[in-house]
This record gives sequence, structure tokens and C-alpha cells, in this order.
Amino acid sequence: MVLKFSSVRFMAATSVLLAMLGLGVTGCEKKPADPEPAPAVDDHGHSHEDGHGHDEDHGDHEGEDGHHEGRAEGDHDDHAGHDHTLGPNGGHFADLEPADIEAEWVILDEGKELQVFFPESAAEVSAVTFQVTLGDEKLPPYSLKQNKELGVRAWRLADPALFNHVKMTADKKSGVKVSLVATTGDKESKAVITHHQH
Repeated sequence: MVLKFSSVRFMAATSVLLAMLGLGVTGCEKKPADPEPAPAVDDHGHSHEDGHGHDEDHGDHEGEDGHHEGRAEGDHDDHAGHDHTLGPNGGHFADLEPADIEAEWVILDEGKELQVFFPESAAEVSAVTFQVTLGDEKLPPYSLKQNKELGVRAWRLADPALFNHVKMTADKKSGVKVSLVATTGDKESKAVITHHQH
């Protein structure tokens, strides 16, 4: 007896074999009906399991005297005065007082550059500087230049020394304090900034 295979039967048999082979390779496990919930968004690049809990001071919302403005020692609201949400340019936000200007500042490893962005709703900014204090010594201000390539209200400066000073603010024991200062009209508004090591 001679078996005849038609091309239709051959293709059907091949399809069945390929399907079985595919299931054997990939498996046919069911996906869970309710997947695990996504972990909470880590909004500032570090876990709190390493001893850096929200009871600790981040150092980026201190008053001129190094103490938290408007709060008693040990009373810590980690979101008062600063925001860990990254801005549209990937930077951190700073609230400059007394003019209540919100600025986004970005530190770029490539080029050792700092950039500052102001929203269109902010008052017209005529000058932007970073003021650095090393212990008791106040350094000359670092002046940023307006950069229309980055945006209408964008400022930038590539300076390795300033870059290093800002990086050093991550270590409170370094004695480095950096303030972002914006001039609007004849008024200066400022905020102390702190680099978070991520």
C-alpha cells in the first residue's frame, strides 16, 4: 500500500508540528490575572533602606543659618521647600525667594555644565548666578549666559569648578553651600541647592 500525501495534508501536518514545537519551546504558562502592582515611583534616585529615610535632612531647604526655615529642630517635612520630581529637562526644581520664582536646574556630567530653566510665566530674569561658599569663604559668583538654543528662558555655564562645587553639596560635611540666584528688575531671589547623588 502506497500512501499519497497531498500538498494540503503536508502543509496541515507541518503546521501542527510547528505549533507543537512552538508550545514546547515557549511553554503555555498562564499569566497571572492580577499582576503584581508596580513599585512606588522612586522620586529622587535613592532607596530609603540604606539609612537615608525621610527623617534625615537632605540639606537642600535650609535657611541661611543652616536650620530649616519655619520649623523646629527635628521637625522635618521632606517635601516643604523643594520638590524631588524631575522637571521637563531632567533637572531639579528650586523655589527662589522672595520673588517666588520656580526654576529647574540641571547638572550635566558631559561638559561639566549647569543649565537653569525658568517657566514662561516667571517674571523676566535679567541675570542668573551661582553663589558658592566654602566654609566661611564666599567665592566670586559664577555668571550664567542666556542660551536661546535651549529655550527662551534658558541659561547655561560650563565650568568644571562650579560643577565640582555643586557635586560636593551632596556631602553635608563638605562645608560647600551653593545658591542659585536670579535677578528680576532690581531684586535678587535665591535658593540653596543640593545635588542628590543618584
